[in-house]
Amino acid sequence: MTMTSNIAESVNAANKHARDLPVVNLLDFMTTLIQKWNYTNRKDAVESFMKIGAKYEKILADNTILSQTMTVLPSTEFLHLVIDGQTRNVVRLHERNCTCGRFQLDDIPCPHAMAVIQKFHMDSYKYCSDYYSIDYLLKTYEIPVNPLPDETTWKIPEHVSSQVVLPPKGKIKPRRPKKKRGIGAWEGNTVTCALCGRKGHDRRTCRNIPKRD
Repeated sequence: MTMTSNIAESVNAANKHARDLPVVNLLDFMTTLIQKWNYTNRKDAVESFMKIGAKYEKILADNTILSQTMTVLPSTEFLHLVIDGQTRNVVRLHERNCTCGRFQLDDIPCPHAMAVIQKFHMDSYKYCSDYYSIDYLLKTYEIPVNPLPDETTWKIPEHVSSQVVLPPKGKIKPRRPKKKRGIGAWEGNTVTCALCGRKGHDRRTCRNIPKRD
């Protein structure tokens, strides 16, 4: 529902031990990994009995629970006022719109829309985006990842095999290269000083040590 780097973090965690391999072996590892993921995700989608993905089923279930305490006052067939405690929200089902903003942003019924849908026994899946459906999920994984055959069977064109690949130009930094990326302070990586015990600095930059007389 939001833009994140979760997929990059997942890939980094999965190929952590393969990064030291030669390039060809690393690519072989990544191909096998994506092939496995593609098969598993497609298999789960085929065997699923749900109409939409599991993530969105949970969102609908949570929104349904939140909608139980709301009061629905209809104006027309598709226009309703939903009272949620001290707040009032207008739901336009035919436009997939709610004044709270979540319905049109997530393209899935918000708690206020679910209150209307539950009251009139409507089909909640009708108001979910088609991209959340199992059919679209299957389309994501319908193209197979072709397994890589044994290297002895490869047919490499002459103009490719004759090329000499040189190492990249540039200076190599001293010390052992890092395997982990730097974590910013906004991600919860707060340094604790070993001298004063406070966070936000280390012992080299500590200014909280009492001065001697």
